[in-house]
Amino acid sequence: MSDDTDKLFALFSSKEELLEAAQQTAASVDEKFARSLKLYFIARYFVAVYESRYSEIPIQVWNEYRNALDHFFRDMTDGEAGGHLVKMEGHLQRAALDVLKLISHKSKDNVEAAVKRIDNDASSLVDNGDFLPQIKAEYRSSVSLFEKAKTIDIRLGEDAKTNDEVLSHYLDAAFSFDSISALIYSKEGDIDKALNKYRSIHQKGEVGGLWHHLKAHAVWYVIYVPLVFLGGWVKNNWSIWLEAASQYFQ
Repeated sequence: MSDDTDKLFALFSSKEELLEAAQQTAASVDEKFARSLKLYFIARYFVAVYESRYSEIPIQVWNEYRNALDHFFRDMTDGEAGGHLVKMEGHLQRAALDVLKLISHKSKDNVEAAVKRIDNDASSLVDNGDFLPQIKAEYRSSVSLFEKAKTIDIRLGEDAKTNDEVLSHYLDAAFSFDSISALIYSKEGDIDKALNKYRSIHQKGEVGGLWHHLKAHAVWYVIYVPLVFLGGWVKNNWSIWLEAASQYFQ
């Protein structure tokens, strides 16, 4: 485990750390339940992260939990020669995959929103302009991992034991997106300062531009504009003048 400032996921900074902890937990129970416990460990961890981070309950994941629990107790009561345990593993596998997909989509949206927020001239004020290109490069890499995971998703079968590769790719995507989110989070103060400085420079530029415009067109505003108004007034009152003059000279 590493310092919490290097990541957002509370306990594990990499897929390897998470899988190692899950494997150690699974090794503490009867072998026939080991696979299910490992999958549940992974799913439960990301459900906890998802619910605490987004204040939402992933209903589809809890449905998979319910189905898994149903097969667990049916295995105890009707003795289907281990068939229920295999089905339980399948539901827990889908629970883990579902929450990984949800958390990856949320992280992807958050990164896109952050990039949109600073994707202007203000980005040049963060890390000498290197920050935004780095974020965009890592974002493209994360999206590629996510797309790869979705592409090989079709390999999922009935037996959860054959699906470790698919789960591994979704874990790669989730941790990759989280790495970007952590980097953005660590730079929030610098980003706010850059945006405020950019707005200040922009506002000063607008004021300076207005003052320059006023000085450059001083003659226009001081002489020509009053003449225009005077000419308009004379034109509008010309008929009144003519009538008054004709009455005077009668």
